[in-house]
Formats: sequence, structure tokens, C-alpha cells
Amino acid sequence: MNKLSIEELQGALRASVAIELVEILGYTKSDAARVMHLTPSALSQYLNRKRGGKASSEFNGSKVFQKHVKVLANALSRNFRQNAAIDPSRKFLEVTDKLVQDLSLNAKSGSSNETLSKKDMGHWLKALRARLDEEQNAATNCMKFAQTSGDDLTRTLFRQIASDSLRHADIVSLLMSNVDRSEPFFGSKPPQISQIEEMIKNEENADEANITHLRKKLGPSAALLIDSIEADERKHLLLLKGLKTLLRDFEKSKQ
Repeated sequence: MNKLSIEELQGALRASVAIELVEILGYTKSDAARVMHLTPSALSQYLNRKRGGKASSEFNGSKVFQKHVKVLANALSRNFRQNAAIDPSRKFLEVTDKLVQDLSLNAKSGSSNETLSKKDMGHWLKALRARLDEEQNAATNCMKFAQTSGDDLTRTLFRQIASDSLRHADIVSLLMSNVDRSEPFFGSKPPQISQIEEMIKNEENADEANITHLRKKLGPSAALLIDSIEADERKHLLLLKGLKTLLRDFEKSKQ
């Protein structure tokens, strides 16, 4: 297939998601436009393949591409039904990022010749820089609130948010430094699946020490802190399970 720019890839995603919403999920054109935050005329152009059609034709028969289309369409549909205040553009950006990674992995494993152009790397760097600024500003503001808070629990809440924002900023900085590199997947020493499974087991066993029953007894600020602990535990489990899936895919690609 021909190499595609990031904008062309996003156009292909939008055209395919529009078709998925209308033809598969049964949305009216009016509701599908609302799901995607598009004008009716823009949606019609995607449906008629006047926009994104040429690029989407590059992915005919691509299971990787179609998988992401279905996941994205269902996620947008779910957000729409739940009246969730989530910008579809951000979801498209996230899925585009994952799609680029999957296509690159397939290309490296020799299972597909799907590759993407790097001429739009500046687009990614711009988005990452914007996110970096947001995280750094959030950390600064939360530390200011922490310094003026009147009690330890509220102060801890703001410090935790600031800490999370700084950690997010570190992650974004790392992504920026690696965005134009083609480094080996997992490097030279990938973790063993058995090790990840043991960590998952430990996280699941942590439920035995659940302290959510103390929320109502310790006050509202303490309840929020307890919620944050439990949210982190769920996040850890999600990350480990995701890592386990990546490792399995990695091992299959080497066979």
C-alpha cells in the first residue's frame, strides 16, 4: 500500500467510523453527526467517501484497521448514549496513535506491509507539547492550592493530583523523545509473561485489603483519598493485563 500521512489516516478512520455508525450500528445520519461532533454535511461527505474515502480504500481487508474502527465506533456510541463529555477528536487521536503502533508492529513482524509516512511527525510533537504544558500547569496550580489548604487531608489531595500531573508530564516528555525512533519492541530483555501473571495475581489479591467500607466513617476528604487508592489499584491491574496482551502478541510476532 502507499504511505499515508497522519491526516490521511485520520480521514480514513473518520470515514470508516461514520459508515460503521450508520450501516452497522443503525444510527441516523443526524445522530451519527452528533456522535462524531460533525455537521450533517461533513458526515455526508465521509459517508459518500468524498472525504477520507481514498485513504480508507488503502485498508480494504486490513483486520488491524477494521478492529480499531469497530472499537472506536463503539466507544463513541457508548459516550453518546451516556451523555459523556468526551471530545471525539481526542478519541480519534488516541486510536490513531494505537493504530500507528499496531501497523508498525505488523510491518516489523512481516505479517503485513502496512506502513505510515513520518512526514507528519511534527503533528504528533505539537500535540504532545500541548499536553506537556497542560500537565505542568496543572501540577503548579495544585501545589499552590496544597500550600494554602487548611487541613492535611485536603492538602494531600492536591499534592496527589500535582504528583500525578508531574508523572504524566514525565511520560509525555519520554514520548516526545521517542516519537521519531524505531526502537525494538520491549527492547532486548522483555519481561516474562509468568512474571506479569504473578503481578496480576498480587493485584487481584489486594482486594482482600479493600478499605472502601471506611469511606463513610472517615469523612468526605478521606473518602476521596480512599477512592483514589482504589482507582490506582484498578489502573495497575488494567496496565498489567494490557502488558500481558502485548507480550503475547510480541511472542507470536517472533514465531
